[in-house]
Amino acid sequence: MKLEDKEKIELYPLFQSVETGWKGYSNAVELKNDQVTEEVWDRRSGPRGKSLVALLKEQENLEKQINDLLEREQEEKLDTETFLKLVKPLNRQLDKIEDKLRRDYGQ
Repeated sequence: MKLEDKEKIELYPLFQSVETGWKGYSNAVELKNDQVTEEVWDRRSGPRGKSLVALLKEQENLEKQINDLLEREQEEKLDTETFLKLVKPLNRQLDKIEDKLRRDYGQ
């Protein structure tokens, strides 16, 4: 199920508390206790740098530039070497953005 970004931001603290509760409960079960004796909190680094909206805009802009280059290559019959020199830096930037989105926001 895909959620909007606003909904993900609202639900994140709830999922975090559910995860913590589950870890405490599973720890009690593993130790064969009849009650939860401790809560287990794992520090999770949050997103750093640009916001989700800024990253998505940047990703959209890079994809548009790549598509424009593809159209230009077809129209002007650019040789492969020239085309790759233009596209490779854009692809590297796009890969970095996609990695950050996947790492920080699970997209």
